Amino acid sequence: MAKSKYLISTVTGQIPNIVLHTETDSLKGGLILYLDDFLYKDSIYDTQNCDISLRELCAINKDREILLAFKKSPKTLFSKRGNFKLSKERYSQILKIMKPDFYLDYSTLEIISTLENNSKLEYKFVEPKDCNEFYELAKKGGYFLGTNFANEITKNKQMIKFENNKLEVVDAFDCTCCGDLEKEYLGYLLSINEINGFTYLTTHNYNILKEVIN
Repeated sequence: MAKSKYLISTVTGQIPNIVLHTETDSLKGGLILYLDDFLYKDSIYDTQNCDISLRELCAINKDREILLAFKKSPKTLFSKRGNFKLSKERYSQILKIMKPDFYLDYSTLEIISTLENNSKLEYKFVEPKDCNEFYELAKKGGYFLGTNFANEITKNKQMIKFENNKLEVVDAFDCTCCGDLEKEYLGYLLSINEINGFTYLTTHNYNILKEVIN
Protein backbone atom coordinates (compact mmCIF):
# COMPACT_ATOMS: atom_id res chain seq x y z
CA MET A 1 0.00 0.00 0.00
CA ALA A 2 1.20 3.53 -0.80
CA LYS A 3 2.62 5.59 2.02
CA SER A 4 0.26 8.14 3.56
CA LYS A 5 1.03 11.81 3.03
CA TYR A 6 -0.24 14.98 4.61
CA LEU A 7 -1.44 18.00 2.69
CA ILE A 8 -1.44 21.33 4.47
CA SER A 9 -4.89 22.63 5.37
CA THR A 10 -5.19 26.30 4.45
CA VAL A 11 -7.45 29.24 5.23
CA THR A 12 -8.49 30.98 2.00
CA GLY A 13 -5.50 29.40 0.33
CA GLN A 14 -2.94 30.56 2.90
CA ILE A 15 -1.05 28.55 5.53
CA PRO A 16 -1.86 30.13 8.91
CA ASN A 17 1.12 32.12 10.30
CA ILE A 18 3.39 31.21 7.37
CA VAL A 19 4.59 33.00 4.24
CA LEU A 20 3.40 30.79 1.37
CA HIS A 21 6.83 30.60 -0.30
CA THR A 22 8.56 29.31 2.83
CA GLU A 23 11.81 27.34 2.64
CA THR A 24 10.85 25.04 5.53
CA ASP A 25 10.68 21.50 4.11
CA SER A 26 7.73 20.41 6.25
CA LEU A 27 5.70 23.37 4.94
CA LYS A 28 6.57 23.06 1.24
CA GLY A 29 4.18 20.24 0.36
CA GLY A 30 0.76 20.06 -1.22
CA LEU A 31 -2.10 22.26 -0.07
CA ILE A 32 -5.75 21.66 0.74
CA LEU A 33 -7.98 24.51 -0.39
CA TYR A 34 -11.56 24.39 0.81
CA LEU A 35 -14.29 25.24 -1.67
CA ASP A 36 -16.22 26.87 1.18
CA ASP A 37 -13.53 29.59 1.38
CA PHE A 38 -13.96 30.58 -2.24
CA LEU A 39 -17.53 29.91 -3.32
CA TYR A 40 -20.19 31.88 -1.45
CA LYS A 41 -22.74 34.55 -2.26
CA ASP A 42 -21.21 37.43 -4.26
CA SER A 43 -17.72 35.89 -4.20
CA ILE A 44 -15.51 36.09 -7.28
CA TYR A 45 -16.52 32.52 -8.19
CA ASP A 46 -20.20 33.41 -7.81
CA THR A 47 -20.01 35.61 -10.90
CA GLN A 48 -20.61 34.58 -14.49
CA ASN A 49 -17.40 35.87 -16.05
CA CYS A 50 -14.83 34.53 -13.59
CA ASP A 51 -12.09 32.50 -15.28
CA ILE A 52 -9.20 32.68 -12.79
CA SER A 53 -7.82 29.43 -11.39
CA LEU A 54 -7.18 28.86 -7.70
CA ARG A 55 -3.45 28.69 -8.39
CA GLU A 56 -3.52 32.14 -10.00
CA LEU A 57 -5.83 33.65 -7.40
CA CYS A 58 -3.73 32.50 -4.44
CA ALA A 59 -0.32 32.88 -6.15
CA ILE A 60 0.59 29.23 -5.51
CA ASN A 61 3.78 27.87 -7.07
CA LYS A 62 3.44 25.23 -9.77
CA ASP A 63 5.42 22.73 -7.71
CA ARG A 64 2.70 22.60 -5.02
CA GLU A 65 -0.19 20.21 -5.57
CA ILE A 66 -3.67 21.54 -4.81
CA LEU A 67 -6.47 19.38 -3.44
CA LEU A 68 -9.90 21.00 -3.48
CA ALA A 69 -11.98 19.72 -0.56
CA PHE A 70 -15.12 20.51 1.42
CA LYS A 71 -15.17 21.67 5.03
CA LYS A 72 -18.15 19.42 5.74
CA SER A 73 -20.61 18.49 3.00
CA PRO A 74 -20.47 18.95 -0.78
CA LYS A 75 -24.16 19.81 -0.86
CA THR A 76 -23.88 22.73 1.55
CA LEU A 77 -20.82 24.98 1.77
CA PHE A 78 -20.17 26.91 4.98
CA SER A 79 -18.70 30.41 5.16
CA LYS A 80 -18.91 33.59 7.23
CA ARG A 81 -21.36 34.90 4.65
CA GLY A 82 -23.79 32.06 5.24
CA ASN A 83 -24.50 28.65 3.80
CA PHE A 84 -24.29 28.06 0.05
CA LYS A 85 -26.20 25.28 -1.67
CA LEU A 86 -24.12 23.47 -4.26
CA SER A 87 -25.45 21.16 -6.96
CA LYS A 88 -23.41 18.50 -8.72
CA GLU A 89 -23.75 20.41 -12.00
CA ARG A 90 -22.51 23.67 -10.49
CA TYR A 91 -19.59 21.83 -8.89
CA SER A 92 -18.56 20.44 -12.29
CA GLN A 93 -18.63 23.95 -13.75
CA ILE A 94 -16.57 25.38 -10.90
CA LEU A 95 -13.92 22.66 -11.21
CA LYS A 96 -13.26 23.69 -14.82
CA ILE A 97 -12.53 27.22 -13.64
CA MET A 98 -10.63 26.51 -10.41
CA LYS A 99 -8.47 23.77 -12.01
CA PRO A 100 -7.20 21.95 -8.89
CA ASP A 101 -4.78 19.05 -9.27
CA PHE A 102 -7.07 16.84 -7.18
CA TYR A 103 -10.66 17.15 -6.07
CA LEU A 104 -13.25 15.12 -4.20
CA ASP A 105 -16.01 13.39 -6.12
CA TYR A 106 -19.34 15.06 -5.31
CA SER A 107 -21.14 11.78 -4.59
CA THR A 108 -18.48 9.38 -3.28
CA LEU A 109 -15.83 11.82 -1.92
CA GLU A 110 -13.17 9.72 -3.67
CA ILE A 111 -10.04 11.61 -4.73
CA ILE A 112 -9.98 12.40 -8.44
CA SER A 113 -6.78 13.48 -10.20
CA THR A 114 -7.01 16.05 -12.99
CA LEU A 115 -3.34 15.29 -13.66
CA GLU A 116 -4.33 11.79 -14.76
CA ASN A 117 -7.40 12.42 -16.94
CA ASN A 118 -9.79 12.64 -13.98
CA SER A 119 -8.93 9.16 -12.80
CA LYS A 120 -9.68 7.94 -9.29
CA LEU A 121 -6.75 7.66 -6.89
CA GLU A 122 -6.29 4.75 -4.52
CA TYR A 123 -5.71 7.19 -1.68
CA LYS A 124 -8.52 8.14 0.69
CA PHE A 125 -8.89 11.68 2.05
CA VAL A 126 -9.35 12.05 5.81
CA GLU A 127 -9.28 15.05 8.14
CA PRO A 128 -7.87 13.50 11.35
CA LYS A 129 -9.64 14.75 14.44
CA ASP A 130 -6.48 14.67 16.56
CA CYS A 131 -2.84 13.55 16.78
CA ASN A 132 -3.71 9.97 17.62
CA GLU A 133 -5.85 9.51 14.51
CA PHE A 134 -3.18 11.15 12.37
CA TYR A 135 -0.56 8.74 13.74
CA GLU A 136 -2.69 5.65 13.20
CA LEU A 137 -3.63 6.58 9.63
CA ALA A 138 -0.03 7.50 8.84
CA LYS A 139 1.04 4.02 9.92
CA LYS A 140 -1.64 2.30 7.83
CA GLY A 141 -0.74 4.04 4.58
CA GLY A 142 -2.97 4.95 1.65
CA TYR A 143 -4.28 8.28 2.95
CA PHE A 144 -4.17 11.95 2.06
CA LEU A 145 -4.33 13.52 5.52
CA GLY A 146 -5.55 17.01 6.33
CA THR A 147 -3.90 19.10 9.03
CA ASN A 148 -6.68 21.24 10.48
CA PHE A 149 -6.09 19.54 13.82
CA ALA A 150 -2.46 20.75 13.82
CA ASN A 151 -3.51 24.28 12.92
CA GLU A 152 -5.92 24.22 15.86
CA ILE A 153 -3.16 23.03 18.20
CA THR A 154 -1.04 26.00 17.11
CA LYS A 155 -3.99 28.35 17.55
CA ASN A 156 -4.29 27.06 21.13
CA LYS A 157 -0.61 27.95 21.71
CA GLN A 158 0.46 24.32 22.10
CA MET A 159 3.07 22.03 20.55
CA ILE A 160 3.09 18.44 19.32
CA LYS A 161 5.64 16.12 20.87
CA PHE A 162 6.77 12.79 19.37
CA GLU A 163 8.42 10.39 21.80
CA ASN A 164 8.44 6.61 22.11
CA ASN A 165 6.27 6.23 18.99
CA LYS A 166 3.57 8.38 20.54
CA LEU A 167 2.21 11.83 19.73
CA GLU A 168 0.98 14.13 22.45
CA VAL A 169 -0.04 17.77 22.73
CA VAL A 170 1.87 19.79 25.32
CA ASP A 171 2.49 23.39 26.33
CA ALA A 172 5.43 25.27 24.84
CA PHE A 173 8.82 23.68 25.51
CA ASP A 174 12.45 24.11 24.45
CA CYS A 175 12.88 22.64 20.98
CA THR A 176 15.77 22.66 18.51
CA CYS A 177 13.98 21.36 15.40
CA CYS A 178 12.62 24.73 14.36
CA GLY A 179 14.81 27.39 15.97
CA ASP A 180 16.50 28.31 19.20
CA LEU A 181 13.86 30.23 21.16
CA GLU A 182 13.92 29.53 24.87
CA LYS A 183 10.68 28.34 26.41
CA GLU A 184 10.27 31.48 28.52
CA TYR A 185 10.69 33.83 25.57
CA LEU A 186 8.40 31.74 23.39
CA GLY A 187 5.82 31.84 26.17
CA TYR A 188 6.13 35.62 26.28
CA LEU A 189 5.62 35.95 22.51
CA LEU A 190 2.51 33.79 22.71
CA SER A 191 1.16 35.71 25.72
CA ILE A 192 1.08 38.90 23.63
CA ASN A 193 -0.14 37.04 20.51
CA GLU A 194 3.02 37.94 18.59
CA ILE A 195 2.97 36.40 15.09
CA ASN A 196 6.58 35.19 15.41
CA GLY A 197 5.51 32.96 18.29
CA PHE A 198 2.78 31.35 16.21
CA THR A 199 5.13 30.99 13.24
CA TYR A 200 7.55 29.12 15.52
CA LEU A 201 4.80 26.79 16.76
CA THR A 202 3.51 26.17 13.24
CA THR A 203 7.00 25.29 12.01
CA HIS A 204 7.58 22.96 14.95
CA ASN A 205 4.24 21.18 14.66
CA TYR A 206 4.65 20.53 10.93
CA ASN A 207 8.22 19.35 11.45
CA ILE A 208 6.80 16.73 13.81
CA LEU A 209 4.12 15.68 11.30
CA LYS A 210 6.80 15.24 8.64
CA GLU A 211 8.88 13.17 11.05
CA VAL A 212 5.90 10.89 11.70
CA ILE A 213 5.15 10.45 7.99
CA ASN A 214 8.78 9.67 7.23
